[in-house]
Amino acid sequence: MSKRFLIVLFALLLTSLASSALAETMYVVTQDGDPLNVRDQPFISADTLIGSLENHSAVNVLSIDSNGWAKIEYWPEDGRMIHAYVSSRYLSYDRDGYYRSEQSNVPLPTAVPKESKDNAMEELNAELKSVKSVPVSFTVLVRPSRATGRVNLRWAPNNKTRAICTYPANYKLTVIAETNNWYQVQDPVQGNVGFISKKLVTVVLPELEE
Repeated sequence: MSKRFLIVLFALLLTSLASSALAETMYVVTQDGDPLNVRDQPFISADTLIGSLENHSAVNVLSIDSNGWAKIEYWPEDGRMIHAYVSSRYLSYDRDGYYRSEQSNVPLPTAVPKESKDNAMEELNAELKSVKSVPVSFTVLVRPSRATGRVNLRWAPNNKTRAICTYPANYKLTVIAETNNWYQVQDPVQGNVGFISKKLVTVVLPELEE
């Protein structure tokens, strides 16, 4: 059984993850190691700023809304638990991972109404049923909707599933399989394997590859 087939088969087993909405531990990873602003409301203004978190600080992520604001809980030096908001672009599952992203989509399962979860599961199942290997692997370049943005690599082909990591514009990924709307890719540098939306990448022509 080929490695590629095993990877695709493994992706089919991820369906059960789509409805998970548990809080997860994530870490602050900022681009230049600066502290991350913490706010009491999910928008930027002078009135909402209540403090900051040092780079690599651990937080519990309760949810992330469609605008990219993460609702978190954390414990300052005085030991009291605080519920607050930070931009999810600066959160990573890897404490020492490379800089993660700004995101307009949800990078991990969010507590949503049951009807929305059911719809997400239907969409995910439809995508998983369409998974097929590609005859020959090829390269794609990450193309965020904004030049300074980043794109989620997800566990399964649906925007409601957890993000493994994120990538900046022009990052190269190797396609090993595809669904109707997603590519299953492997990062040749980091080794990550996951799904990325076809809308957010462009195919590199063989003659243009280095």
